[in-house]
Amino acid sequence: MPQVAVMTASHIGQNPERIPPEFLLQQTLIICDFDHHEAKECNVRSASSLQSFYLRYLSSPRHHRVLFQFVHKSSPRRILQIGIQDGKLAERVISLLLAKRGTEPIKFTGIDLFESRPKDERGLSLKEAHAQFRGEGIETRLLPGNPVQVLTRFANELRGTDIVLISAPLEQAMREGAWHFLPRMLHKDSQVWVETSSAGKLRFEVLNPADVRVAPTAPRRKSA
Repeated sequence: MPQVAVMTASHIGQNPERIPPEFLLQQTLIICDFDHHEAKECNVRSASSLQSFYLRYLSSPRHHRVLFQFVHKSSPRRILQIGIQDGKLAERVISLLLAKRGTEPIKFTGIDLFESRPKDERGLSLKEAHAQFRGEGIETRLLPGNPVQVLTRFANELRGTDIVLISAPLEQAMREGAWHFLPRMLHKDSQVWVETSSAGKLRFEVLNPADVRVAPTAPRRKSA
């Protein structure tokens, strides 16, 4: 049996950044008890476990980590992101879910301006997004336009969404014009993660369906 290292978040306390990057590259974070014919599968599971650990405790930006921890624990299958920007957040969320090998496909819907976004804002084109969010185990639907336009047409088709991710550039647009579409898309266990910016620092505001029904100008709820 090869030598392996076993490590959990509890071993490194509240400061996982103390783990040297070279350690992560050289070690396996799960125990593999296998015969020779099982080695390939074990290596795949080891890589997935390593990636999952990295995203949940070491990735940047820091405010994404608590989202990745929630996704890893709750395994949402129906995801809506409003403002996919460069696609990295959605790509990471999807990779966490695919690594868990659930039997139900992941249904990802992305709303974005794509080519219509302001020229000074970076992000994926519609063609690039289609190429990035394709693969086995994922059903992708990309809806171009601003949130009000898109949700006016498609909100009823998005019923049963498990988690809604709203990016900071579109937060105000959602609160001013499209917020009232959200309740019909949620079930009792859904969550809405709103990325907000204050003094140049990004964080997530986490809302449950009861919070969402309150006017968006009301005091904000739990922060993550």
